[in-house]
Amino acid sequence: MKLYVLLGVSLITLGSVSAGYFWYSQDKIASLEEVNVELKLTNELNKDTIETLQENYKELKTVHTTLENAFKTASNQNKLLEEKINKHDLNLLANKKPTLVEKRINKATNNVFLCFEYLSGAVLSEEEKNELKKSPSDCPNFTYD
Repeated sequence: MKLYVLLGVSLITLGSVSAGYFWYSQDKIASLEEVNVELKLTNELNKDTIETLQENYKELKTVHTTLENAFKTASNQNKLLEEKINKHDLNLLANKKPTLVEKRINKATNNVFLCFEYLSGAVLSEEEKNELKKSPSDCPNFTYD
């Protein structure tokens, strides 16, 4: 009889411990599943963010290349203009024909300002467009439409 009682107590204890462990593991599994879902969502968000950053990087690289090419073009144009200016002694010419030099410098300066306005996004009037069309070297990026 003692053996049956001992065996019964052992089985009840073993059953209680097993049931407790089962509930504990079920709670742990549920908790880990929640964490796993959160990690999956975070992982998807990170993948989307990385993809967006890579697309932005490609776009920025393209823009950078375009700007770099535009800068090289501007530098080359600057060198050409510098060579043109260095060919002539403007001081001597200005002393001999001040009115002529003043008119040309003022016109070129006005055209450079118009070109700057155009390149900055301003909408030019027809008169301003016609003025730039007369001197294409003052604004090489002007589209003649």
